[in-house]
Amino acid sequence: MKFIYGILFEPLDRVIDLEQEQHNHTHTTISHSSHHLASRYRKRLGEFPPVYPNGWFKVCNSWELKPGQVKYVRMLGLELALYRGEKSHRAYALDAYCTHLGANLTVGGQVHGECLTCPFHHWSFKGENGQCVSLGNIPIEMPMIKKNGKLVQHLQVRDDSFQDCQKVEYCEHRDVAAQLNEKSTTPKDILIQTTTTNTEEHKHSQNSKIPSQANTKSYILEEKNDQIYLWFDAEGRPPHWKVPSVRPNLKTHGKLAHHIYCHIQEIPENGPDAPQEMKYTFGWIWNIWGAKWQKSTLEHQDHIAYFQVQHVSTFNDLFNIPFSVVDVNGGQYGPGIVMFEFSTPLGSFDLIQTVTPVGPLHQHVEHVIYCPWFIPRWLQNGF
Repeated sequence: MKFIYGILFEPLDRVIDLEQEQHNHTHTTISHSSHHLASRYRKRLGEFPPVYPNGWFKVCNSWELKPGQVKYVRMLGLELALYRGEKSHRAYALDAYCTHLGANLTVGGQVHGECLTCPFHHWSFKGENGQCVSLGNIPIEMPMIKKNGKLVQHLQVRDDSFQDCQKVEYCEHRDVAAQLNEKSTTPKDILIQTTTTNTEEHKHSQNSKIPSQANTKSYILEEKNDQIYLWFDAEGRPPHWKVPSVRPNLKTHGKLAHHIYCHIQEIPENGPDAPQEMKYTFGWIWNIWGAKWQKSTLEHQDHIAYFQVQHVSTFNDLFNIPFSVVDVNGGQYGPGIVMFEFSTPLGSFDLIQTVTPVGPLHQHVEHVIYCPWFIPRWLQNGF
C-alpha cells in the first residue's frame, strides 16, 4: 500500500548514481569500494577546458533547507556552509571553515538571526557579506562528538576571553567595593553591578575592534523556481545575467537526480550533437523527434542558446497517433541551466535541468518538473 500511495500521491524524489549502477550490472569479483576507487583513478585530468566554468549553478532545492538549518555543500571546488536565516528565511552561503581555527561551521554550528555561529569559540558571521560580528562572550551549547560524527550531548561552556574579563574586573573593583562600604551598599552589590556594566562595555569594545582578517567569504545566491542557485566566476566578477523563471501557475512536482562522471562540457554538447531528426521504434510504434538549435543574437545574451523540439508517435510510420504530438521550446542558460517548456494535449508544463560540478569529472544533474495542479501525480512521476 505504501508503494502504491507513493506512486499516486507523493512527489518524485529519486537519485541515481550511474557509476554505481554500472558496477551493479558488471559481473566481477572486485568489491564495490575497490571498483569505485579504480574507476575514479582512471579519470585523470588532461588538456581539458576549465572544469569549473562561470555561471549560475544549483546548490539545492528550496524545500531541502529549512529556517535555521545548516548544510555542508561541496561544489565547484568549494566547501560551503549553506544555511537559512531565522527571521528573513533568506538562504546564505559562507566558506565552511571558521577563520579562527578552522572548525567546520556545519558541524554543530548554529543560526542566530541571520548569522552563523561557530560551535567552538562562538565567532559569528553575517551571511550577507561574511563579516565577523562577534568573537563570542555568550555561552552557547558545545557539541560533544563521537567518532562516527554524531552529536551525542551538549555542554554549556564559556570562552577564555569571557572568563579572563571577569577575573580582571573583580581585581579592579574589589578595592572600590571596600571604599563604598560605608554607604550601606554591600561589596557584593557593587561587584555585580560593575561586573555587568564592564562586561557589556568589554563586549562592545571587543566587537568594534574585530579585524578584517576575521571576516569570511560569502557567496552570491539567488532563490528562484523553488531552487537555490550560486553564482561562480573564476575572476570574481559579479553576475551579469539572471536565472530564468518558469511560467506562472505551475507548481513544483518532484525531482530526479543523477550522478554522472564526465566533464561538464560533455552534457550541454550532447543535445546539439543529436541529428536534426531521430527515429526509434517499439514494435509498430515509431517515435520521431526533430530538433533545431540557435544561439541568441541579442546583446548581452551570449550565454543563451535556444532550441525547438517536436515529437510525434506514428503507427508504422503510416499515420500519427492521437495526442502524441509534443512541442518543446527552451534554452540553455550558461553551462548549468536548461529550461524546457512543454506543450501537450494534456496541458503545458516546464522542466528545469541543472548541472552542478561536484568535482572536476563529477556532475550532479537534476531534473525538476513544474505542472498545473490538475495533472495527476502518477502522470508527473511517470514522465
